[in-house]
Amino acid sequence: MIHDHRHRSSETNEFDLIARAQEGDDNALEILIHTHLNQVYYFILQLNKNPKDAEDIAQETFIKMWKKLSHYKPTGKFTTWLLTIARNTTIDWMRKRRDYSFSEFEDEEGNNTIADRVTSEETPPDELLLQAEEKRHMHMLLGQLPTLYREVVFLRYEEHLSFEEIGTILHKPANTVRSQHNRALIALRKLVAHAPK
Repeated sequence: MIHDHRHRSSETNEFDLIARAQEGDDNALEILIHTHLNQVYYFILQLNKNPKDAEDIAQETFIKMWKKLSHYKPTGKFTTWLLTIARNTTIDWMRKRRDYSFSEFEDEEGNNTIADRVTSEETPPDELLLQAEEKRHMHMLLGQLPTLYREVVFLRYEEHLSFEEIGTILHKPANTVRSQHNRALIALRKLVAHAPK
């Protein structure tokens, strides 16, 4: 119950910051950006592996956030809204540079002709992630996954978002996200199994 109370309190503080920023409070806007800077940067880095590009895209994301902030309605999570902007900005950035590619087995809608769904109970995801000795090593393994899988895993386990929230960010039905999540775990299991001991 304490955790829930803190979570609600944190959300209340954030909504207060957003309201103040919407009214033109530059200090509130600065705090809002500082609070979400790492979150946005590391999410972008899952899509575009170039750290310098990720910095530039993050900057562009926050400019767009500032311009669109007056349209934000506190009916959904601010994080979901912000990461949707970050994803769209990243995809636009990479398409302009013609270096955005999807998995060779998977199309933009997440349809996969090779991998079928698997029950997520097969291996608890947290246990799977703990099989890597270091977090840095796990991030290296995640980097080997196709982009579509990488962003689902990141949003699920780093941002702790629900499949519905991830679907909002990726513009996909929750069932499609769930399926991609399961395929990502299959791929991750194989990478962990074949990683040097």
